[in-house]
Amino acid sequence: MTESVLPQTRLPETRSACPVDHTALLLRSGYDFADRIGSRPEVTAVPIRLLGRRAVVVGGPGGVELFYDGDRVRRTGATPQPIRGTLFGRGAVHGLDDEPHRHRKSLFVQAVEPDRVDALAGLVSRSWAEALTAGGRVTVYDTAVEVFGVAVQRWAGLPFAEARLRAHARDMAIVVDGFGSIGPRGARAYAARRRSDRWARSAVRAARAGRFPVPDGSALATVLDHRDGQERPLPERTAAVELLNIMRPTVAVAWYAAAAVVQLDRHPDWRTRIADEARAAGPADASRALPGPVVTAFAHEIRRTTPFVPVLAARTRRRMQVGPVTVPAGRRIILDVWGTHISRDGWADPERFDPARFLSFPTRSQSGWFVPQGGDAMLTGHRCPGEGITGALISRTAIELATRSWGLPPQDLTVDHRRMPTRPRDGVILQVTA
Repeated sequence: MTESVLPQTRLPETRSACPVDHTALLLRSGYDFADRIGSRPEVTAVPIRLLGRRAVVVGGPGGVELFYDGDRVRRTGATPQPIRGTLFGRGAVHGLDDEPHRHRKSLFVQAVEPDRVDALAGLVSRSWAEALTAGGRVTVYDTAVEVFGVAVQRWAGLPFAEARLRAHARDMAIVVDGFGSIGPRGARAYAARRRSDRWARSAVRAARAGRFPVPDGSALATVLDHRDGQERPLPERTAAVELLNIMRPTVAVAWYAAAAVVQLDRHPDWRTRIADEARAAGPADASRALPGPVVTAFAHEIRRTTPFVPVLAARTRRRMQVGPVTVPAGRRIILDVWGTHISRDGWADPERFDPARFLSFPTRSQSGWFVPQGGDAMLTGHRCPGEGITGALISRTAIELATRSWGLPPQDLTVDHRRMPTRPRDGVILQVTA
């Protein structure tokens, strides 16, 4: 029996044949890939070939609903091995389904409980203050990599020296920067991944041997205490992989930080509103206060308008009808994340940067049109449990910069949509007034 999961939309017959492999087009086009093949949220399914095999591109709330329906799709084997191995690591939670996924996911949910997010946000705020107080020129992207990377390693319970923490932070950023590319950038990412695996495994091994104290409640303690379905501790390799999967996404917020500073410069009214909201909250331990609605809306709009992951992949569990396309079991479903975020069907004037859209309609952050870190239940599905950390770090970065005096000297702020992940070309250089 064929199951229909999305409304029917008639497509040209030539498109359904998929005679051409679209992998090279994805690599050349980057974030504009889905648009190039004619995928739009109102066109519910577009058949393509990717890596030599047939796949279907979906988007919008209907596509999101399908993509995150665990009864209809699975993650096992969906992401190509070069990406999966470099970014997530062997045996990571991202490739699990059903009860094994839910059980492993509990590790991450526990590691990023709200009080732990507050503690990390406090470390980040203090680190930003130290980085900006001296004045002079600061490159936002490079500084954010070290601010976030050092903070998350200390927060996780790793007792390494400062220089080593900075080197580890840079390696995690290199992995994110090159995981989906080929050529030199991909080779650097692969090498950085191997270095990261080695030091994470050495940290797990040393902690289990009692060579350094592991703080109670830290991410490292949570990983070490986790037991699988048979009440066994995670193997050393898997524990190291999941420790990195807690920390690496935090370093990836550096891409959002660079975009946030550009938007603060381009929208001085929002810079003023964020500063006023922060000052009204009072100086008493403001770094640990919950972000207000203004800066939260700003952080949401940064995540909507900053290209990060262009598409995501899953596989069908059974034969079904996806729009006009009959899809057999095991076929890849590709979710057009970027196209969903900039669709005119889902957003009024989507090219315009306007955080107010999240003030007027705060539930938009939970809608099928907004999926920067997943579109289903965080506790049981494939929505990223680190979403709270991402929002908190963007918010803390915006507050620290909105309440200081700085400007942008002449530089190249071009954002190349062919580069994945992309960011302003010069990394966003600030001239800070001490």
